[in-house]
Amino acid sequence: MLVAPPLTGTAEPGATVTVRGDGAAVGVATADEQGSWAVVPDAPAETFTATQEVSESGEFAGSSPASEPAGPFEYDEPVWSAALRDSSRILEDLDGDGVQAELPIEFRGERDAQARVLIDGEDVGGTMIATPGQTQRYVPNLDPGSYELGIHYADPETDAVGPTVTTTVTAVEPD
Repeated sequence: MLVAPPLTGTAEPGATVTVRGDGAAVGVATADEQGSWAVVPDAPAETFTATQEVSESGEFAGSSPASEPAGPFEYDEPVWSAALRDSSRILEDLDGDGVQAELPIEFRGERDAQARVLIDGEDVGGTMIATPGQTQRYVPNLDPGSYELGIHYADPETDAVGPTVTTTVTAVEPD
């Protein structure tokens, strides 16, 4: 599995359903008139549970105990290249603007999967992994310094993501 799965269930109609992944809230939904609800978790987890809250006007008032856990789920993860992990890299002019401010990065992953790159926790864009071998791209407009790079699989249709794999890279000016 590359990303967190969509989760569905039933609750009292109109109930607010909170889904937790490994104890942390990862999604909220409102049950429809038939009591059906669906959530795409905003973070991956090994197990998920759901609770419902209903106002006084419903048949059930208050909070329910947590559901039985769904899972365990196991995720595949993209892999940073060995040369990139915990390394120093020279900034280059890879966008042709004459400024050496781009950081070349390499990673591997599942063919045709979408991956998102993060710098210090901020999403800086996605790419499709075209081959099962090395995928190369660059991170634009960086100043010299130390950065935490993250990468995870992402589903562009549901916005679900997989676990983030991180490494620290120091971007340095060319000599």
